[in-house]
Amino acid sequence: MILAPLARVPLTALASADAPPPAGEALTLPLLFIAGRSGAPRLGLSLLATGSAEHAGIWDVRVKLGDADVSAWVTGTIRTEAEEGAARIAELQLLPGGPYSLASVSGRAVQIDLQCQPDGVWHRRFTGVVELPELEVGSKLLTLHATDARNDTLATKTRQQLATLLGGSWSDTVFSADADSLRYAEDRLSTLQASYDLDVYRQPRLTAWRATPPTLRFDAGIILDGSLRLQTNRLSELVNTVVSSFEFRYPRLIEQQHTFTWSNDQPLREFFANKFRFPEKTTVESAAGGVSGWGMLSARFDPAPPSQTWQENGVVYNWKNPFTDQPDADPYCSRAQVAMAWRGAQDVMEKWTVTVTAPDSVAVHGVRKQDGQHGQLAVETDTSAWENRQGLAAGDLDQLPSQGRAEANAGIRTLQAVAAAQIAASHRNTRLTFQMPAHSTLDVCHSIAVEHPHASGTGKVQRLVETLDTGNGQATVEVTMVLSTALVVGTVPATPLPAPPTPPKPPPPAATSAGGITVLDKSSMATLQHDGFLGFSDEPSTDGAQRPSEFRISAPEVPAALRDPVEVAQKLEHKLALPADPLILNP
Repeated sequence: MILAPLARVPLTALASADAPPPAGEALTLPLLFIAGRSGAPRLGLSLLATGSAEHAGIWDVRVKLGDADVSAWVTGTIRTEAEEGAARIAELQLLPGGPYSLASVSGRAVQIDLQCQPDGVWHRRFTGVVELPELEVGSKLLTLHATDARNDTLATKTRQQLATLLGGSWSDTVFSADADSLRYAEDRLSTLQASYDLDVYRQPRLTAWRATPPTLRFDAGIILDGSLRLQTNRLSELVNTVVSSFEFRYPRLIEQQHTFTWSNDQPLREFFANKFRFPEKTTVESAAGGVSGWGMLSARFDPAPPSQTWQENGVVYNWKNPFTDQPDADPYCSRAQVAMAWRGAQDVMEKWTVTVTAPDSVAVHGVRKQDGQHGQLAVETDTSAWENRQGLAAGDLDQLPSQGRAEANAGIRTLQAVAAAQIAASHRNTRLTFQMPAHSTLDVCHSIAVEHPHASGTGKVQRLVETLDTGNGQATVEVTMVLSTALVVGTVPATPLPAPPTPPKPPPPAATSAGGITVLDKSSMATLQHDGFLGFSDEPSTDGAQRPSEFRISAPEVPAALRDPVEVAQKLEHKLALPADPLILNP
C-alpha cells in the first residue's frame, strides 16, 4: 500500500502492534490511502479504510488472455470504459516474455477481474476480445485494445431475433427496407427510451433510461475531494416539440353513372308524314358500346307500335308490324333507356402531421421545435379489372394486405415513438460526474444516489471509466450519472402513444351522388349535330323498306372532382410526460 500526504479517502490509522495506543483510542492521520495490489510492500502501520467493502482497498487484478492467466505480465494502467448504448472497451499493457505474441493476440478473448480486498471475491469488470494490438518496438511493450463487440451481437442476428430481443417499433415506410441487421437494430432502438449494451460478462441487456429507485448510494465519505462537477446541455440542444409527416397514397375506385333515354312520341300520322322509321335495338346497343371509357350497364326497350289501321281526312292509313303478337321479339323499338357507367381510379393522398410535445418543458423553455422524420406508403395495385368492369367494388383500396391501412398505421406509430425518444433524450440534459475508489459491481445499468454537501441527486449511471494503476496502486472510477430534468412536472399524465384513427370516408363528389340523365333528340328533330336517332325511310312501315340509319350517343364529360387527385389532411398529437430526477444544489 502507498500513503500520500493528502486527505481524500477517509481512513483510521492505528499504531503498530509494537506500540499500541491506549484502549478505545484511535489516531487519525490526514493521509491519502492509495490502495495497491496485493503483495506490495507493507508498512508497520495498520490501516482500516471506512466505507463499503465493494470498493477497492488492498486490491488485485487478474487478466486472462484466452485460457492463459497473464496477470504477472500486466504493467502500467488498465483502463476500462463502459457507456450506455455503446461497446465496452478496455486497454492494458503487457510486458514481453509472456505466453503471447503480436501475431497471436488479435481476436483472442480477454477477461479482467477485480479483487477489492485480500482473499476477497473476484469480480468481473470486463469480457471481450482483442480488437487491436500495438507493439512498442523499443520496449517490446504490447498494448491491447479490447472491445465487447456490442455491434457484432446485433449484426449477426436475424430481423426476427432482433425484434424479439429489442422490441420497439419498425416500419419500412419510415426506415430503409434494405438495411442490414445492425442498421435495422439501431432503427428499432431509435424508437425506444432505452439503451442496448452488454454487461461485464458480455451478455446482452436493454436498460430503460428512466431511473429506478437507487440501488447504490455514494456520499462525501467515498467521493474524492474536488472531483464532483455538474454539467448541463446547451439550450439549443433541448427539444420539446417534434413534428413528423407521413403520406399515405391509395386508389379510390370511382363509378360515374349516366342514363340516356330516347323515345318516338309522335302520333302515327306525323310518323307517316315525316317518313320516319324505328331504330333496331342492336343499333342502340352498338351506339352505347362505342362510347370511349364508358360501359353499358343495362338497356330497356319499348317495342314499335302494333299493326293498326285508321282513317283521317278520308285517307286510310295502314301500319303493319309483323311482331305485333311477339313484342319481345321485335327487333325495333319506339323507346330506349340505356344506363351507362364510367369507371376510374382516383388517387387519394392522406397527409398526416404527427406531433409529439412535452408540455411541461414548453411551459418552462417555450417551444423548442425540431422536424421529425418522414414516412410514406403508396399502394401499388392494378385497377384495370375495375375499369374493365371485372370484379372489385367501388371504394378505397386502403386495406390491401402488406400495403394497406395497417402498414400506414405502423409507420405513423413508428414516427411517434422516434419523436418521443428524441424529446426524452434531449431532456436527459444534466450530468453529475465524480470520482471514487473503484467499485466491484457498479455498471451503467444501475440507478444511484449521490449525497454530498455540494450537490445531491438521483439518476442513472450513463458512463464509467475505471482506472487500475499497477504502478502507483490507485484504483479509481469516474462515474457519470445522467438526470432528466423538466423543472415543471406533473401537468401531463403518462399515457401510451395513441393509435392513429381511421379517417372518415369523405362523401363522394356531387357528380356521383345521383346518375345523370340525358334525353336524346326526338326523332323528328335529330340532326347530324345532335345525339339521337337519324333514320328516315321512303316506306312508312316496318316491312320491306330499306332502313339506313344511325343511333348516336356522346358521353358526358367526367367531372374534374372524379379525375384529379384528392388530398386529405390528418393530424395526430400526443403529449409526452417527462420524468424529473431529483437534484439539489447546496450553497
